[in-house]
Amino acid sequence: MLKKEISAVFIFLILTAVMLFIAAGTAFGVQKFFAKKITAVYKNIKIASDGKYLKAPAEAFILKDKNIVMVPIRTIAEAVGEPVVWDPVSSTIYVGSVVKPEDKTFKSKFDYLENLTVLRNVGDFAVVKSREVRIARVPFSHVVAVNLEPREKAEFVLELWGKYSEIEGYVGIDDITRDSSSVIDLTILKGNEEIQKIEGIAPAEQPKYLKLSIPMGTRNITFRVECRDQGIGDYSKITFALAEIKFYQ
Repeated sequence: MLKKEISAVFIFLILTAVMLFIAAGTAFGVQKFFAKKITAVYKNIKIASDGKYLKAPAEAFILKDKNIVMVPIRTIAEAVGEPVVWDPVSSTIYVGSVVKPEDKTFKSKFDYLENLTVLRNVGDFAVVKSREVRIARVPFSHVVAVNLEPREKAEFVLELWGKYSEIEGYVGIDDITRDSSSVIDLTILKGNEEIQKIEGIAPAEQPKYLKLSIPMGTRNITFRVECRDQGIGDYSKITFALAEIKFYQ
């Protein structure tokens, strides 16, 4: 009798674990994936750079059927001074600059943010050309930025004339103010209608990926930011950056 009870409890626990896994996958929007069997050979492989052994979060191994050594990419990239960014939306790892390779299956005609007509600019958003902008050490080329203090707000309005269908790019805090105590809330509006909001954009965080559909026929769009204090930092001034923002037709 006891053995049957234990078996029943065991089966119940397995079913519960499976249900929790499925529920978690639904709640967190897990993308489709597939499992693939590999033959891994572990030989206590060490990784060294400039005469020093590197600490890796996972042990390197050899793919036996291909004779290829697999190592953690972040460990290697950061050892040579290149940042790594993981984009969960497109399942892409960016090493160095976050510049998306051209996808022939996607719309290729676009305009950068800085090339669009500005109808209103409160807070003096400006195109940064005099220096390289980095967000959490990731370098960007096409950047529009604004400097703010807590309780300050800024916004700009772009004229679109119904030409564009999608926005794609990154937002974050310029590393030049990475020790600031402030954070930024970003709101994107069509007229008075809020169509996107990202709150608590903080210094030293990885660039946040922005992808947004623009309602058909949109004549103009507003980017509005508000600065607030989070209480930890050496100063309050902060530089918010919109990086590689593209408007696809």
